[in-house]
Amino acid sequence: MIVLIGSKALSNYITLNRPCKDLDVIGSYSDIIGEWGKLPIIYPENKGKKLILRGDSTIVEAEITWPDSSAKKLFDLVVNDPQSEELIGGFIVPSLDVLYMLKMSHRYLRNSPHFLKTMRDIQLMRTHGAKIAARYKEFYKERMTETYWYKHPNLKTTKDAFFKDDGIIYKWDHDCIHQAVAIGDVPAYTLYLKEGAQVECDKAKFFSVSEEVRLNGVLEEAYVLALERHQIPNDFKPDYRMSREISLMKVCTSITSGWFRQYAYEAYDRVVALDKRQSKTYVQKFKEALEKGLVKPYTKV
Repeated sequence: MIVLIGSKALSNYITLNRPCKDLDVIGSYSDIIGEWGKLPIIYPENKGKKLILRGDSTIVEAEITWPDSSAKKLFDLVVNDPQSEELIGGFIVPSLDVLYMLKMSHRYLRNSPHFLKTMRDIQLMRTHGAKIAARYKEFYKERMTETYWYKHPNLKTTKDAFFKDDGIIYKWDHDCIHQAVAIGDVPAYTLYLKEGAQVECDKAKFFSVSEEVRLNGVLEEAYVLALERHQIPNDFKPDYRMSREISLMKVCTSITSGWFRQYAYEAYDRVVALDKRQSKTYVQKFKEALEKGLVKPYTKV
């Protein structure tokens, strides 16, 4: 028995405006090999948790139901769920709510090439009433813990400690860069910075300021990240739009966390629209501030 997930499973409920080239499945090693073992290319991935099977026109990404694995728990959840459907050929398709829960559990995956596809699927599923049912929430939390295994940023610290181990050689003062690219009169983060903190934001303050300030804050974080990590180290040679796009994705996934990340992710389209309304690019604004002597060199506090 094999459980079908991913886009192919989603297309059982919703018409997708894209081809479903790959198959995402869950099953035992023997069942997966029994179904696709004759494909010419087979190799393990993610420390043996997954098996990739490839042919000329077939790509299968299989989660193996090893004992005590989340794949085994998910497999059992789907097989025992009365809302699951069995397709011709013996494949089991999870309910729309389970597929939505799986999408939501990896929406913050860092450096994912499927960031926007996952977001659009989530938005589409919501229009069809998808939700995370109470009975799935324990597994949902477990799935996220397994997906986001890497270290997340700690904002309850000083600026020096926050930037200490990121491998970037900083040239210009971080706060000055924020001031240079500010959309309003002052950098948005200064309006919701926690009292006495250098980098930690206050949740209550953040949600008490206007929506305009919140959106400015997300976009400004992407601008500063693009400048510090991509534009400045590469002498402004990369395409500034690509830098902003990648940086905004990181703000929505791995460079922030908690409630700010959740807000940024949900506001993504509004932030992109805000960027398009700017009369000057963030690179232009930074260079102008630099020429005026408003950007100080980076120094440790």
